[in-house]
Amino acid sequence: MNPADPRRAATGEGMLPLRQVPAIVILNPAAGSAWSAGELRRLLESAVAGLGRELHFVERAGGQPLPALAAEAAAAARASGAVVIAAGGDGTVSTVAAACFLQSVPLGVIPTGTFNYFAREWGVPEEPADALLAALGGVRVQVDVGFVNGRLFINNASFGLYPRLIRERESTKARLGRRRWVAGLAALGSMLGVQRRFAVSLEADGVRQIHRATMVFVGNNALQLQQLGLEVADCISQGRLAVVVQPPLGRLRRLRQILLGLLGLLNQEAALERSCATTLVVDSKRRLIELAIDGELCRLPSPLVFTKGRQVLTLMLPAGRSIA
Repeated sequence: MNPADPRRAATGEGMLPLRQVPAIVILNPAAGSAWSAGELRRLLESAVAGLGRELHFVERAGGQPLPALAAEAAAAARASGAVVIAAGGDGTVSTVAAACFLQSVPLGVIPTGTFNYFAREWGVPEEPADALLAALGGVRVQVDVGFVNGRLFINNASFGLYPRLIRERESTKARLGRRRWVAGLAALGSMLGVQRRFAVSLEADGVRQIHRATMVFVGNNALQLQQLGLEVADCISQGRLAVVVQPPLGRLRRLRQILLGLLGLLNQEAALERSCATTLVVDSKRRLIELAIDGELCRLPSPLVFTKGRQVLTLMLPAGRSIA
């Protein structure tokens, strides 16, 4: 990533003492954390015990919808001048980020998920206590996000193969546990299984093309793209979205592609169609399209309109940390 990128320039401006920042911490036990909600809560309370601080915890219980919970927390934060802190994986963070964006309140992140791409992209500490202190007394940085039909995403939005991969990954994790190798095993099975082909119209920045595809992936996280070896990671620092179209391939070619991805060498896969776009309009014959948005499944009406939101989300990062 480019440290000169203005959207990543963290300064001391907006930094607040730890005692002055009220905080609402959203705990999502379903996020695949290595800690139970109770353990994480005790750990975070201990981290601020010497600061004379009390944290307000909001825990998702049972089948309670996380978007509604996040919306209530963000509204309360706006009224009280608090920071909303999402403790969970990328899906949890994305949902809470959307609520914070709508209420114009700052977001803190405690990464406890499987991959934590958003937190790692922005240099959020891995340890919960350190991440909490950064959220309470760090620097406010304006960051870019993506939108699809007005719905915010932080890392990626995809349709075709990827939603199926998400469903099979969650099923495998339910049996074998929430670990990265488990997610990789599920992804391998999905990639090598039967794949549905479809025709789709993509209009990128006014240029329209028809594609035969098994997946369309729209990315906003440079780290995720870099780890796969995709040069379209550079799209992100240019203030654009990365677009990757997976065409129909035979099983042996897909196996080769998987190996290249594991080695971070997908730039060597000529079959993948890659481009950058500020605006992408996706039209399909289907009235509703199933998408995976930051690892969560949903259905949105066609056409899908992807846009880039420049410096619209306020994120709390460690003071003095170099954002590269």
